[in-house]
Amino acid sequence: MKKLRVGVIGIGNMGTTHIHNILSGKCPEIEVAAVADINPARLEWAKENLDASVARFHDAVEMLDSGLLDAAIVAVPHYDHPTYAMECFKR
Repeated sequence: MKKLRVGVIGIGNMGTTHIHNILSGKCPEIEVAAVADINPARLEWAKENLDASVARFHDAVEMLDSGLLDAAIVAVPHYDHPTYAMECFKR
């Protein structure tokens, strides 16, 4: 079975929790293909803690346009959810 390639927008508290749940096998049909965060420290965390095959982006729209994803998890502060949800719906 081909896994669903997911990108995580925002790798703070909730985004990291989603990533840990996927990596721990709670969602065996999903793989983390990419992450996006505007905070350089969070991207550094991704570099240190995720497989090298997981792409890292400082811009969520660039990640969504990368062709690496089948779906995305929006894990940014609530007031930004509509912005990124609409970007996801466009694709």
